[in-house]
Amino acid sequence: MEAAIFRQIEQFIEARETSEDAGIHDFLTLSSRRGVGKMIRVKSYVGVLQISDDVQLEILPKIHRASTVDARKAFLHMLRTLHTFSYKMFYNSTLHIDNLPIFEVFIHAYIEIIQRLVKHGLKCTYNEVEDNLYVMKGKINFSKHLQKNFVHQERFFVQYDEYNANRPENRLIKTTLHYLIKHSSSNEHVKQLRLLLRHFDHVPHSRKIKQDFNDVSLQRDMKHYELALSWANVFLQQQSFSAFQGQHDAPALLFPMEKLFESYVGHLVQQEARRTGWHINLQDNRYYLFERSFALRPDIVLTKGTRTIVMDAKWKLLSKTTSKQHQIAQADMYQMYAYAKKYNAEAVYVIYPLVEGFDVADSIQFISDDGVIVYVQFLDILENAPVVLKQSY
Repeated sequence: MEAAIFRQIEQFIEARETSEDAGIHDFLTLSSRRGVGKMIRVKSYVGVLQISDDVQLEILPKIHRASTVDARKAFLHMLRTLHTFSYKMFYNSTLHIDNLPIFEVFIHAYIEIIQRLVKHGLKCTYNEVEDNLYVMKGKINFSKHLQKNFVHQERFFVQYDEYNANRPENRLIKTTLHYLIKHSSSNEHVKQLRLLLRHFDHVPHSRKIKQDFNDVSLQRDMKHYELALSWANVFLQQQSFSAFQGQHDAPALLFPMEKLFESYVGHLVQQEARRTGWHINLQDNRYYLFERSFALRPDIVLTKGTRTIVMDAKWKLLSKTTSKQHQIAQADMYQMYAYAKKYNAEAVYVIYPLVEGFDVADSIQFISDDGVIVYVQFLDILENAPVVLKQSY
């Protein structure tokens, strides 16, 4: 990293250490190491962060054997499976992402969303309009008519309803398009965004973004707006599941890697469960560790008749050389033991991303003195293959 860019990122972090944006420490911190010097440590968030007008930080997941291109593809692929995220936008086969920054991928997809919306047609509504006209229209506002037209008796200060596109949904989309023009680094994207804005010429900007989102009405005839507004919320209010939201103008689309990995593993197991006839519950919450206290929430519960299998996904990079526990957290094992007991599970699995030194075929298990077995498995994200259990479905 060039010294000047490093310094910009360093200043970006320092400026927020004592401000309302202190949440930046949840994913980005400064440190130092003897013999190395200053370092920027990235925690378990991935995505993009705008440092300045000319510096954008792209944080990709650390994946075994993955190049930058591979990591970017894997990130977007996992993002598709996140239920709280609008995955449909990434399924366009014409979207080439090999050399496209993540933020520009999002912009490209949003352009396509709005292009489809415009083709479908902007939704209009009736709005009350006040104007001082030379013709009578609607009804006279007598107080303003007397005030404005005492010496202009040829005019009428009137109120009338006008059918137009000035509604909160369109105001939010127009504001989003302007926002993306300001932050896009692609001349082609800026050009397409400006073309789209022509369809919103008679729509004002949103002056109260939170209020307009509260006023959004997605009735049956407005379903084609749903994806566009979901992403407007991401761009305008930075609702990208990051803890970093502050007063500085720093566009951030950041996602906790733990949630992405959980969602991705759940998606793969769900595919396998459908094929093999198992019923699957994701984020199951039927049990508590104690009576109505300390809820248990395993990522995946598989059932078939009286058989139960419980699985959890952990985005932690293990080590084969440090100890016989491979840096597996003791808390993780306590958690899996509790799952085995509460669910009376025949098998309990904890799934980690594949790292150097391990193989997906490795068999690691921990056995308690009362017979609970916890199986440890590794998922090769680049292979995009279903999780293979040690015990047959």
